[in-house]
Amino acid sequence: MRIGLLKRWLKRLPELEATIAAEKGEFSIFALIEREEWDEGIGNMSRWCLYVAAPWTWEEGYAAEKYLREQLRLFEDKPGPFIPSLRVELVKPTSPYLEEVWEYCSTENGMVEIYDVDILDVTAKRGYIFASRCPDDFAEIRLHAQLEAEHEAQRQDQLVKENRNWPRAQLHGQGGP
Repeated sequence: MRIGLLKRWLKRLPELEATIAAEKGEFSIFALIEREEWDEGIGNMSRWCLYVAAPWTWEEGYAAEKYLREQLRLFEDKPGPFIPSLRVELVKPTSPYLEEVWEYCSTENGMVEIYDVDILDVTAKRGYIFASRCPDDFAEIRLHAQLEAEHEAQRQDQLVKENRNWPRAQLHGQGGP
């Protein structure tokens, strides 16, 4: 990666974080992380990811990810053959690694550099944490997210059962065995 590009990201991302936080609400995690294990052969995709978590991202889901990508486009250079794009990874409230990050580093409107650490279930070659704080109502948020995840797992199990039973129902409906 070009040093100038990283320098621009490090200058622009705190501004982006502050702008979005003022509009949508504070972040629980806002970190730029260079993943150690990354396939270089994937075009202009970057090994750099923006890891984001916030109560509003947890509520909005995919819409939050889309919003963040749109906001990033305003701050990024135009992607080209040699200019990688940042990837956005939403960290779920059920992630067991959130509290570990908050214990490791608590910051608001700052920048903490990290090197060669396992963070958010990835090995980071290096990274920069711009925001890291536990929301006041995190226990309630996590409980709600766990219940939602359990309901989704039950719905998926039900779909699998229905898909398994469908051929039998079709056979019995057509006078089969």
